Order: sequence, then C-alpha cells, then structure tokens
Amino acid sequence: GAAVGVGGAASYSLGVAALIVSAGLYSLARVRTAHHIGSDRVDPRALNRRRMGNMGAFATAALLLDAWSHPSGAARTILASVGLISPAQWLLILTSCLASGFIGSSLQFEAQKVLPAASSQPFFALQPLFACGWTWLFLAEPIAPSMLTGGAMMVAGALLASTDSIEGAINQQS
Repeated sequence: GAAVGVGGAASYSLGVAALIVSAGLYSLARVRTAHHIGSDRVDPRALNRRRMGNMGAFATAALLLDAWSHPSGAARTILASVGLISPAQWLLILTSCLASGFIGSSLQFEAQKVLPAASSQPFFALQPLFACGWTWLFLAEPIAPSMLTGGAMMVAGALLASTDSIEGAINQQS
C-alpha cells in the first residue's frame, strides 16, 4: 500500500512488470546454464568465473555510459561519491558480492551438474522466501501471516514438484 502512494499506480505496475520480465530472463539464463553444465562442455567453476567477470564488465560499462550521457544523473553522483565510501563499507560490499554472487552461483552450478533443471528449479523459486527471511533478520521488516502462509505453500510446492522429477531421473539412470 505505501509503495503505491509514493509513485502512483502506474509506476507500481511498471515495477511489477519489470520484476516479471526480470524473472523470465533470469530463468532463461538458468536453463541455458543447466544445458551447458549438463552437456559436460563447461566446467561449472570456469562458467561462474566468466559469468561474474562479464556481469562486472557490463555493469561498469552501463554505469560509465549513463554517467557520460547524463551529466547531472545518478550515475555521475555515484562515481563522484566513490571516494566517500569507508574501508569497512568496501569490505561489506565485497563480502556481499562474494557471498551472494560468487559462492551462491558456484553452489548453484555444482548442483546443476548433477540435478536436472526441472527438479532443481522449484528450489530456485524459493529465493523470494529467503529474501523475506533476510529482510526480517537484517532489516527488522515485519512478516505478515499471509507471507508465512505463502512461504509454506512455496516450500510445499517445491518439494512436491521436485519429488516426481528426482524419482523420474533416478529411474531413468537405473
């Protein structure tokens, strides 16, 4: 409710649409990753290193392009204030990138090497549930009973969806 009041219903709808498109593109990347890892053509660790390097290069290029094309924009402000970031803040930023980006992706790629995409995807769909838990733990945001109910349904759905897929994969390998 509060988010709608800030930017209006139109910007809220655009935000929801952006999240849906983002989820679709992200899932496409997961399927491509599963294909490459499953075909044994690519080492999961090498793929993750390339992925993280490419993401950093694209993000840096986008930031620099935006700063160049919008002299009074947010990107220029960000670049101008980089020197104000304390060493402790840099450490937190790097730790966050390492933990959620590199280590998380490494574990995902190792899992995708042995699990079919269809049986692992329901567990990847639990990311919003974990995000809700982290915001409660680190930001003290309240969790409504409807969120708990939805989270329980997500876990049950992931378990239900993956059970048949795992059993089928095991039977096919036998």
